[in-house]
Amino acid sequence: MGFTKATLSGIVGLILGAASLVGCTAEAAVTPAPTSAPSDSAAPAPTRMPTATAYAEPLQAFGGDCSNVFADVAHFTGTDTNIREMFVAPNGRATLGGLICSYWPTDGNWLYAEVFPVSSLTADVLQLRDECGWGGDYGLCRASTISAGVWISLTAEPSVRTDDPTTAPIPDWLTEALDDAASRVSTWAEPHAATRTAAWWNIADACTQIASQLDIPAILMSSDYIEGYPTDAFSTGAIADLVEEQGTEEWCAWYSYESGRGIYLELFPGAGSTWSSYTSDAILLEVEGASSAAQVPNFMGGEATLATDGTNVVAVSHTDADHAMIAAAVFTALGR
Repeated sequence: MGFTKATLSGIVGLILGAASLVGCTAEAAVTPAPTSAPSDSAAPAPTRMPTATAYAEPLQAFGGDCSNVFADVAHFTGTDTNIREMFVAPNGRATLGGLICSYWPTDGNWLYAEVFPVSSLTADVLQLRDECGWGGDYGLCRASTISAGVWISLTAEPSVRTDDPTTAPIPDWLTEALDDAASRVSTWAEPHAATRTAAWWNIADACTQIASQLDIPAILMSSDYIEGYPTDAFSTGAIADLVEEQGTEEWCAWYSYESGRGIYLELFPGAGSTWSSYTSDAILLEVEGASSAAQVPNFMGGEATLATDGTNVVAVSHTDADHAMIAAAVFTALGR
């Protein structure tokens, strides 16, 4: 069974075109002219190789709108369903063309949807099995399919308990919801990831590079600190691993239990292309090394500072230290 309580914590904390021929007119039959035999010396025509399309910006499935995924989500979930896009921009999932949605009714079935272009996914994600079961008091069911080059995965709670707690039948309503989403996905433009360029940050060793530019003991007011952050409110699992493996998201953190102070930042290579879409109403700031910076509400409370060089984005939060100073250190470390 692939589900764990940590997985639940992360949950509860992507066209086929048709061509037609028109305007053809009838003509009188013409006797074709004789053709000469090909010359042995004739050179073969060169073969034109297809060129992959480069996208400056990503495009999310279902027009990037969670309310488009189902024709009537309340039919599956229940009354007064709250629809929310998880991991609001910037985030590495959206850079890959992904859309993550949650549906929470006042009374009924909660539902969680993950939608990505197949071209953005790794084998680990594509090999995820449909499964359903209970882990103690926590139950999860996953059902997924591919439609028009788009992978759609839905997660919900089992409808019934079984004698074998590790297995349960996938609810009929969840299968119906999956069929509904699959039938609708090609209504919207085909999703795709942003195309990586040389200007994207390489996040393979990013945290170490950033740490070399920060006086962490001074910021934390303690030399006794850990690399990490004391919370389990971050998502885990194959999709969380996907954004790191595809190089579109990483987080770095340092925390001192002695002083109770921390540094938490998130890196989003390639997310700068959609900067204006999530900072149009934000408070503008100045950050050394950044072309733009803004203060926005943080989903876990307080304020976060976003800064971009036009290509990449860093988000700084959960620290009493100067956000602008920490963001500037990121550009120094990764922009060289």
